[in-house]
Amino acid sequence: MFSLVFCLYVLLPTNKIESLAQGSALLDLALADPDPATDAYRRLAATCDTIAAANEFHIERLGRIFSLGSAAIIIEVLLWELQLALP
Repeated sequence: MFSLVFCLYVLLPTNKIESLAQGSALLDLALADPDPATDAYRRLAATCDTIAAANEFHIERLGRIFSLGSAAIIIEVLLWELQLALP
């Protein structure tokens, strides 16, 4: 039962994890600069770093909950085997 709850929590969609902005918006911002390609790459890298930092806490929490769900599955299988072994 606990493994099902933990696994569903990990698999449910969440809006706490951000995704990358549209690339066209980054390029539009860079067109006024002398070298748009270099500035676009710089902005893209900065955006990726910001998003990765924002998502780190949520991804670590999902990893911990997934570990709990995996442990719950192992415990449930062991208890089920014990129940089958007992008369």
